[in-house]
Amino acid sequence: ASSPPLQVVLADYSCDAIIVLGTSAAQDLTPHSADLRVLTILLLLRKLLMHRAEPVHIIGENQEDTTALLALAPHKTHDPDFINTQAIIARALCQSVAFPKMTAAVNELFSDAPGTSNIVILPASKYSVPVGGPGITFGTLCQLVGIVSKETDHCLGWLEEGGEMALVPNLDVKHTFGGDEQLVIMTRRTEGEEEVPSPIPTLPTTFDA
Repeated sequence: ASSPPLQVVLADYSCDAIIVLGTSAAQDLTPHSADLRVLTILLLLRKLLMHRAEPVHIIGENQEDTTALLALAPHKTHDPDFINTQAIIARALCQSVAFPKMTAAVNELFSDAPGTSNIVILPASKYSVPVGGPGITFGTLCQLVGIVSKETDHCLGWLEEGGEMALVPNLDVKHTFGGDEQLVIMTRRTEGEEEVPSPIPTLPTTFDA
C-alpha cells in the first residue's frame, strides 16, 4: 500500500471502519513481512486521517504477538482490534488433538470448498424472528431458523445493535428482539444460492405491547 491510492479512497468514501490485512495478491509473505505490511498501512492511515473529526474503527490481522503492541491507531481512534491468525490456528490444532472426532468439522470451517460449512451474519428479520413481546428462548430461535431455512441453516447466537454478542447461550436463555439484531448462522449454502427461503407467511413477526 502507498499513500496516493489511500488518499484517493479516503477522499471518495467516508469510512466508519477499515480492515487492514497483511496478505498480498502479488506474492506470499512471511508472517513477519505480513505484519510489517499491516504496521506500515496503519502508519499511513494515521497520517491521512490526522484531521478527521470522527473516529474510525480499525480491524487488523496479525501473526506475531508483538504487532498488536506496536500498532499505532489514527488520532481520536480507539486501539485497533486485531485478529491473531496464529492463535486461531493454534486453537484449532488443540481442538483437533483433544477431540479427534471434531477434526473434520474444524477443517470445514477453514475450507472454501463448495458444500462445506460457513459462518455468516444475517438480519434476524430474514428468519421471521418475532419482535417485542415476552421474548424468545434460544432453543426456540434455533428451531425457528431451522424451519424457515428448511434445515439448511443453524443458529449459533445473535449480535445486538450495540455490538454485544450472545454466542451459543443456554437453550432456555430468553431474549426480546428489537428488530435490528443479526443472527450468527452456520450454513452449507453455496455462493449464489438463495440466502434464505421465503419466510413462513403465517408466522407472527411482531407482538403487540
